[in-house]
Amino acid sequence: MDISAVLLYGWPGKEFSVGETYESLQWLSEDVPKPTLQEIENLWPECLNQIQIKIYKTELEKLLNSVAAQKDYRSQLSIVSYTSSSNPQWKAEADSFIDWRDALYSYALQVMDNVLNGNIPAPTLEDFLQGAPVIVWP
Repeated sequence: MDISAVLLYGWPGKEFSVGETYESLQWLSEDVPKPTLQEIENLWPECLNQIQIKIYKTELEKLLNSVAAQKDYRSQLSIVSYTSSSNPQWKAEADSFIDWRDALYSYALQVMDNVLNGNIPAPTLEDFLQGAPVIVWP
């Protein structure tokens, strides 16, 4: 991550041009003063956490869809639509998926809350996914 990401996060919609160093930062928005180096450095950890959270959310969506595909469903939305199916196997698969999805989101929200509140450092994506519950199919 570079200074541009922090500036876009902390000062959305503001115009700037960055070079190799803070001294080369050209602040083009006249309505707000140029952030100090200290302000940028202070925002860096929060920005990193927010980026990591976005990565977690993206990967959760991929995981949900790939797990649904294990049973030949087109997507997570497809499998959950079978929860009221008259076919016992499809209904059982949908119910198992929904139970797992709920556990997955409970886990993910707890981790993300702990990261954002500074209780834990943001785990790597690999560690985050390794800690996630595993589906148990019927």
